[in-house]
Amino acid sequence: MDKFEGSEGKICVIGERSLALGFRLIGIIDSFEYTGEEALNKLEEFSKSKKYSVIFVSESVKKYMDTRLMTH
Repeated sequence: MDKFEGSEGKICVIGERSLALGFRLIGIIDSFEYTGEEALNKLEEFSKSKKYSVIFVSESVKKYMDTRLMTH
């Protein structure tokens, strides 16, 4: 089974308001405004859902990341 089966090349963005708005302006509709732990929780949720092939995350979220995301 392909890891990205059913995702059909969808892209999403998770980050601060300015980041999400910028990506919406270039046509990425699935741009979400989340920060901190909430952004990390959404990243984990979206990764598990396999709805997206590519997930861009704001650099500010990396300080909240740990090894639990490495298994997805």
